Amino acid sequence: MVKDCSQQKITCNNCEKLGYTVNVCWAARKSGNASTAQRPESRGSAGPSTGQKPSIPGRVFAMTGAEASQSEKLIRGKCIIKGRLLDVLFDSSATHSFVSVDCVKSLDLYVAKLPCNVVLTTPTSKPVVTS
Repeated sequence: MVKDCSQQKITCNNCEKLGYTVNVCWAARKSGNASTAQRPESRGSAGPSTGQKPSIPGRVFAMTGAEASQSEKLIRGKCIIKGRLLDVLFDSSATHSFVSVDCVKSLDLYVAKLPCNVVLTTPTSKPVVTS
């Protein structure tokens, strides 16, 4: 029931809306915010006047299972989504999280467009745009 959901009582310290925290807020950061985990600011000239979505930067790293198990910055574990046990890698310092397209399809998950494009820098330095 909604009344029992603790998420309804959480308030974002950035935009002051209910239901989520500052680390997942897409609103522009208020100046003077004491948070050390700052979400990157929007970049580029795209915006409402051009009809294009703004872009925000991000970084993504590819690694093998062996590299992941050796990393001190990652938490490796399991989670259950729609009754399926899944392997997960959690990086608490990451600005964004990603789920493989194959996993999304196999779980028949709803996919929504982001309010902005995310421009990712890869180890090969070739930018990848996601939305």
